[in-house]
Amino acid sequence: MAGLGKVRPHSGGRVTVKLTGKDEHRVTYELSCLVAEASHQGTAVVELATGVVSVDCEAAPDWISAFAQVLLRGAWRTRESTPWPRRLTRWRAAPQD
Repeated sequence: MAGLGKVRPHSGGRVTVKLTGKDEHRVTYELSCLVAEASHQGTAVVELATGVVSVDCEAAPDWISAFAQVLLRGAWRTRESTPWPRRLTRWRAAPQD
């Protein structure tokens, strides 16, 4: 099972976020978006005061970037009871056209 995080899925997409920094204003994550066609690297920033999640993952499909935003917004909602995750990996089916 070693190296699974680098293998692209045959369908849908996988998002992995890794915590890279946290201060009194924001939390930053390294972002990896893997879809069947390609892998995309970027960053995500969560603003602590508002919960706004900014994703910068050039050329990634909109649906996988939006999924990364939803994933981190959920982490923001539970921040009072749960520490910020150091790493999250989730798979999502691609939208049906």
